[in-house]
Amino acid sequence: MRRKGAWLLVAALTSLTLLFVADVGAKEATPADDVFRSRILPIFRSKDPSSCTECHLAAVELKDYIRPTARDTFLSLRDQGLIDLEDPAQSRILELIRMKPPKPAPLPSVRRAEELAAFETWILEAARDPELRNAPPLEKKLARPKRPDAVIRHARKSRILGAFEELVWADRERCASCHRPGTKNAKWVKEFGERVTWIVPTDPAATMDLLVDHGLLNRKNPLKSLLLAKPTLQKKHEGGMKLVPGDETYERWRIWIEDWARTVSDGYKKEQDLPVARAEVSLLSDNFIKLVSPKSWKGNAVRLDIHAWDDAAGRWEDRRCAATTRVGGPKGAMARLYLYLVPGSERHRFALEKQSLPSGKFQARIYLDRKFKKGSGREPRFRKKPYHTVDLDLTWKMGIANRNVIATR
Repeated sequence: MRRKGAWLLVAALTSLTLLFVADVGAKEATPADDVFRSRILPIFRSKDPSSCTECHLAAVELKDYIRPTARDTFLSLRDQGLIDLEDPAQSRILELIRMKPPKPAPLPSVRRAEELAAFETWILEAARDPELRNAPPLEKKLARPKRPDAVIRHARKSRILGAFEELVWADRERCASCHRPGTKNAKWVKEFGERVTWIVPTDPAATMDLLVDHGLLNRKNPLKSLLLAKPTLQKKHEGGMKLVPGDETYERWRIWIEDWARTVSDGYKKEQDLPVARAEVSLLSDNFIKLVSPKSWKGNAVRLDIHAWDDAAGRWEDRRCAATTRVGGPKGAMARLYLYLVPGSERHRFALEKQSLPSGKFQARIYLDRKFKKGSGREPRFRKKPYHTVDLDLTWKMGIANRNVIATR
């Protein structure tokens, strides 16, 4: 009986101790702790994307800035300069949450408002706590995204869109007659459905979104993207061959698709992984060339390089200043020239203003690949020595109706 009574006494004292500890804990909990537990932790634990993903395709999430406890989260943000102790309402973390695209979508906007209200309420409460304000630096690892700032900036949707406008949108006219709303497009829509329409006039952002929504971009294998496979006839394409693998348009589209795919897959781990800018500037001009060639060139891959005359050196420049690649037809080929320019040069400044080369003396160098096969997916194999050259003294004409003619026979 004495042993039983002793156990009862111990149990009673233990219960009282636990109640006392719980009571002390409850008293120690602050309003900031309550806000953190009820409104910040759910963001940390949620599997749903935060509003960050409306501007960032990868590399950053709001939960990256949260630690499991209110204290560690506050100190981590404070130590990174993301909380302004003098003016908490203007804290950098709140500025980041407030950021939004020019045309925010409804659901992310609601989510952003909820996140902002939660963080603002919590930070204003926590910043009043002298113990938190004056606590020594957090010894644990600070809560921040795994990726460096350069990668986070690279993954911004606005950056991806800017690259899209430069590399893909600029050459959309090669596909516009069938894939932009219009008479010809209506015929294909009737036969194949709305997926045929992926160009939205005057709206590159909507066009980029349609390319994703219609499955024209292959995230896992970018080179198999329908945006590349169809116009090169690797896949059946009612519009025929529009691109030659390795030509300038193909290369620009490939560069953008590969960058998009790696970005959305969070494939860039460090700054050194980011793509390096090309050494020369390529610019789609308003100079069109009609290449008149023998019937025997039909089906051959034909590359035309334009070299300018260097008066100072008294010879043709080593670097091409314009080029195009096409597949020869029974009467030759017609193409729009891409200009290749040294950044900041006089020719570059002229081309930016006029979308043309300045007039002068030029040499057209023509290369052939007679074994090229449509739909093979391989790039043409051109010899180093041109098949044919033509010296020209040109005043460049503008527009497809005023194309310059180069005769090879």
